[in-house]
Amino acid sequence: MSLRFAVSNEIELKPLARNISRSLSKNQIIFFEGEAGSGKTTLIRYILSEISKSEKKTFSFQGSPTYQREHIYNFNKFNIIHFDFYQVQNNKLDLDEYFKII
Repeated sequence: MSLRFAVSNEIELKPLARNISRSLSKNQIIFFEGEAGSGKTTLIRYILSEISKSEKKTFSFQGSPTYQREHIYNFNKFNIIHFDFYQVQNNKLDLDEYFKII
């Protein structure tokens, strides 16, 4: 399934994040694609915030994992792994191999 959306300012991300956070389920993989600086990490921060509110759990946002490749957030219902593929070259990405490791 593919979903496209456009927002014109950061305020519009909050209701979008709320809707996305409510529809997440275990073992689901979601890709956010956009230009650098387009708000992907901000949207993910809002999604994580919505999940933490619904679980009444605090979390510390670790920022963009541009150089670390991923940040893992543990919640009660499921864990969120926030990847950043900014530095992946030639579109070579082996997520199957990565998920076998964790």
